[in-house]
Amino acid sequence: MREEIYEGVDPEEMRTIREAITLLYIHLRDARILLPSGEFVGMVGPWRGKQSAVDGYWLGGLVS
Repeated sequence: MREEIYEGVDPEEMRTIREAITLLYIHLRDARILLPSGEFVGMVGPWRGKQSAVDGYWLGGLVS
């Protein structure tokens, strides 16, 4: 079905569109979201969001 959608589309134009869309989003594995209450919520699968929605990040973990 995908071939029918892209039939007749210039491959270079399609590559440009895919690159532009890819730059808008970030994908994270093993992401945890910090809630306003201070608790963390672990994601069951990969997290996908717009780069503009990311307020901050840190690498590593918390040491207790």
